[in-house]
Amino acid sequence: MYKVKLDGYVLYHADHPSAMLTDPVLELEPGYAGVFTATVPPDNPLYDRICCRKSMVSVFRNDREIFYGEVRKVPNIDRYRNKQIYCTGALSFLADSIQPQAEYHDISPAALLGKMLEIHNSQVEPRKQIKLGYVSITDPNNSLFRCTNYENTLEAIREADIEKISEIDGFGGVMGQSVVEFFAKDGTTDLIHRLADAGVNMAWKGEPKGDKLAGMTLVVTGTLETLSRNEAEALIVKNGGKASGSVSKKTAYVVAGTAAGSKLTKAQALGVPVLTEEEFLAMLRDEPEA
Repeated sequence: MYKVKLDGYVLYHADHPSAMLTDPVLELEPGYAGVFTATVPPDNPLYDRICCRKSMVSVFRNDREIFYGEVRKVPNIDRYRNKQIYCTGALSFLADSIQPQAEYHDISPAALLGKMLEIHNSQVEPRKQIKLGYVSITDPNNSLFRCTNYENTLEAIREADIEKISEIDGFGGVMGQSVVEFFAKDGTTDLIHRLADAGVNMAWKGEPKGDKLAGMTLVVTGTLETLSRNEAEALIVKNGGKASGSVSKKTAYVVAGTAAGSKLTKAQALGVPVLTEEEFLAMLRDEPEA
């Protein structure tokens, strides 16, 4: 059983003789994207309420909302006074905000999208705000720095297959599959094109990754004096190392601050070298020329 609402009022329902539509077509896409078109006869109670760029349309299937969008074109009226409406899904709301030109480095994909949506939401009314859904990747190495150090454009990452994505340190088959599936969605492609058209930088132009910690796995634990844990882990990755959240025999060093806890205890038990913050930073400094 389908139902269509216009600004919260019933536009179509089979049990309402006057709330009728003809030729309704719904083309669903992921992420509340898609298009809904229909013809509204003049005897529909909401006929005069339809307004371009103002009226919001919801489509329900068995009382579950499956589409939410806005009337985006001035309705065409035929000789019988029927109005033909054209509605686009919520993803089109991104066109109602302006993304400033900016470069984003060394942040997670979730944080990147979150930042862009934060800018969008600050510019539009509540009904057009978009919320970032649950993100299952919480790997401390989940950073655009790692991806963009491997491929220097978002286009290259989007076109990479599972095997190529899985070659990135810290990306297994499951994570690689998730990345490929994310970029394969029509809604994602549309979002990327909109962001590019808005002037968002799609190429990484930062410094190349160093090699002072190449091949090493480090764990940061406790409270450091001058660096946050995220900053310390970013330095590890930037210098060619891998930041891990757990200590093992394969751990090269543990960088320990105050209140280090069980990770420090395990490192001592396994004989893993422990560094202070100063010793860690000293490893990253360029040696003075002779």
